[in-house]
Amino acid sequence: MKKSVLILIAIITWLSAAAQTERRLNEVTVVASRTTTDAEGYTTNLRGSDITKGKPAVDVLGFLPNISHKNGTFKINGLAASEIYVDGVKLSDLSELDNIPGEMIDKVQVKYLAGADHNASLSGGSIMITLRRPPEGGYYGSISANADWYRSCDFGNAGISGMINYRYKGLSVYDNLYAGNTKFEENSAQTLSGPDLHTFLTETSKSHGFNFRNRLSLTQQLQSGAQLGGCYLISMSSPRPSSVSYDGNTISSISSRENTSLQEGTLMFMQPLGSRGTQLQLTADYLNRHSNDNSCYFLDSEKAAAIKETTNLNLWKFKADIIYPHSRSLIWKYGASA
Repeated sequence: MKKSVLILIAIITWLSAAAQTERRLNEVTVVASRTTTDAEGYTTNLRGSDITKGKPAVDVLGFLPNISHKNGTFKINGLAASEIYVDGVKLSDLSELDNIPGEMIDKVQVKYLAGADHNASLSGGSIMITLRRPPEGGYYGSISANADWYRSCDFGNAGISGMINYRYKGLSVYDNLYAGNTKFEENSAQTLSGPDLHTFLTETSKSHGFNFRNRLSLTQQLQSGAQLGGCYLISMSSPRPSSVSYDGNTISSISSRENTSLQEGTLMFMQPLGSRGTQLQLTADYLNRHSNDNSCYFLDSEKAAAIKETTNLNLWKFKADIIYPHSRSLIWKYGASA
């Protein structure tokens, strides 16, 4: 009787695995039929594809050829992707992909080789996502909320996110927003024993804070075929970590207040040159990162020390490129940057 049950379980497991494998192969086949290759990699048309239904963009990318996603990192042919773009804007926070429904993706271009700014032996290529354009005067978007709580470690977080893509004549507006708070608590205990030592140490670590991120992007399509675009990202976080330790005789604690803000700005101009697909691309990027960290150290409720750290970073980059498609297997790119 037990042998028959085991055989039945094995058959059910095999059928389930076969069904999942068949589903995966069908999805890969659908992707392959929509894919065209060129000198740099391939481009996949995902408009109306079944693999995008009910999935965020971050999950859709994992179904594409030669792309894998694990622990928040995308790899192309086994190497970490050097850059990911959405409508020509480079993402510095990949969590934006969680807010983009897969049905809104028009096509994805995958370039196998890293750009000139990266080591090709250590970094993979780039992933360029193009979103579906709304009809003139139309829009689409999404909104979602999440909340998690684990009683075992008293961990909870909650957040709300949304995105919208709107088009008016030649102007496209894209906005991606997230706001949420986090909370964490962990308790630990350890015993230290020796010939002349016996100590019981307890420690409690806590953290709570607020996170906010918003990216606004504007793109204007000109009648000459040129494109003019701008993008602005602001991201803020304010964690409040603290810890308390007790060894039976002494209580020591650390309390911190951290505030970090990140701002990114991009201006981009693209002008077609001729009928062969030659393009002129001009880009200006700005990055500002500012942080304050105030920490206080206490020993038996008496303040023992205080540390204040402030950092500020400003970066500018200007870039000009001319892209010339010589043939399907060869593309020339000339550029300079400062």
